[in-house]
Amino acid sequence: MVPTIVPGVEGNTVKHQLKAASAAVAALAVMAAFPGMALAQDGKGVAELAQHGGAQRIAGVYGNATAKNVILFIGDGMGDSEITVARDYLHGVNGSFDGLDKIGQPNLNTVETGTGQYTTFSLGANSGDSLMAKNAYGSLAGGKTAGAITPVTDSSASGSGWATGTKTYNNAVDVDVNGNPQLNLIELAKAKGLATGNVTTAEIQDATPAVLESHSTERSCYGPQGKTDGTSSNAAKNCLASQLKENGGIGSISEQLLDTRADVTIGGGSKYFRQT
Repeated sequence: MVPTIVPGVEGNTVKHQLKAASAAVAALAVMAAFPGMALAQDGKGVAELAQHGGAQRIAGVYGNATAKNVILFIGDGMGDSEITVARDYLHGVNGSFDGLDKIGQPNLNTVETGTGQYTTFSLGANSGDSLMAKNAYGSLAGGKTAGAITPVTDSSASGSGWATGTKTYNNAVDVDVNGNPQLNLIELAKAKGLATGNVTTAEIQDATPAVLESHSTERSCYGPQGKTDGTSSNAAKNCLASQLKENGGIGSISEQLLDTRADVTIGGGSKYFRQT
């Protein structure tokens, strides 16, 4: 059994966005004061980052290649600071977690393992910073920029990054800045004949669980009638028209969850499956 914990990023609330924006501004100010510190633009450019797997910074293979099971735990809104607070509270400032703190440490475990981090910047503040911008009627309007390095992410862009290895714009679910679907974790697992599951305390259509098995240019395209209980439709607002099955597309997030169909699915959001 190989448990893996990945910090999540939730940017759906004004509070989270303001805190993230303030942190980003502060970080940029510090970097400006020290020319030796690199900004995102000093690394790969948008064209490289937007490629499938382009988010990879260091190549390497870690862990047990013959592991029978892999469980990915995602703490939405969790980062190093939250882990530190929990460690200090439970074990004191000089304490350690038996599993997490021993990963990758020589002489502390017998399995070759490692820990890692990933960047959470995105390639656009919204769909307008991609080629997938739409108008008020849900039709493709075409963005002016195919991606723009953006310090503040949301959970759909961040989730798409760890689920596919591809950087994308805020609001996107497993599509690149050109709207091309990117292979995600459950699709890859099913292709290998592995049993899969997707369990969440949120709605199963929410960005973090959705990136495990669906693709959408708009994170709010929960069902064929958009993000409603089925008594009305706001699909034009929340979905790109060409994505809807009625127009020959791959369908809403709920429809794709049914098509991809993990062996075990547990979460909220049943009302979005009742849309017509």
